[in-house]
Amino acid sequence: MQWLLARDQLSAARRSKRAFLGFEEEAIAFAPTYKFDRESDVYDSGEKQRIPAYTDRILYKAVSCRDACPAGWSALCAAPGRLPR
Repeated sequence: MQWLLARDQLSAARRSKRAFLGFEEEAIAFAPTYKFDRESDVYDSGEKQRIPAYTDRILYKAVSCRDACPAGWSALCAAPGRLPR
């Protein structure tokens, strides 16, 4: 998993400050998504030949926990500037 994370396109763009400047992301602790051919166990044999990808990610931008947490959730924030898990 670390090999894929090191080559992740979104993370690389964020590290080089080319995308989502000022946004944060929690550590990725899930396996990448794989594209399979419809109704089979065959890995994407189509024209696109997609590779594994980290999808369904959430980036957030907050000055403080109060800015990030909806009303009534402030007790769930573990530290200033962090979203509840």
